[in-house]
Parts: sequence; structure tokens; C-alpha cells
Amino acid sequence: MTEKGEISNFHLLPNLLMETLWHVELGVGYNTPGIIKYPFWQMTDAWPKAKYVCLNAGDASAPGAIKKKSICINGDTRNILLLRMNRRHQHNVR
Repeated sequence: MTEKGEISNFHLLPNLLMETLWHVELGVGYNTPGIIKYPFWQMTDAWPKAKYVCLNAGDASAPGAIKKKSICINGDTRNILLLRMNRRHQHNVR
């Protein structure tokens, strides 16, 4: 990452530009947003097939530029994942 907070290593992952890339953020806060949040937002915005997923207890959000490419769920990450796993298990049992 450069001093401006821009992603400087897009060239390392050229094949991902052809696939959907999921940036999944679990319980990340705003103490150090430059480490996870900002790079995920920048890459989601820059890559046409990228998606951003944010699970957070009360602070799940995405900037306007990537809202349509984002899934933000407010709640306890553990409970959300357990609920999803239980639903998937029930679907597979039928």
C-alpha cells in the first residue's frame, strides 16, 4: 500500500479480475481501518466482479460507491454464521 492508502499490488493477482472475488470482513472495527476496511473497499470498487461482505455487531456498512456490490449484516458474527450453517444443514438433509 502506498502512503496515500492506495493499493499498489493489483498486478500480483491478474487472474482474479476474471473471477468473482469476495472480500469478507468479520467483526472488523474502525480502530485500524487502513489495514482491512479501506483496502477491501478500494479493491471492491476497482474490480468489476468483486463483492464486499461485512458482518459486524452494530456497525456493518459500506461506502456509497460499493453499496450495490455489498452485503452488510448487523449482528453477532458467531450467531449469524451458526444460523447460516444450520439453515444449510437443514436444506441438505431434505
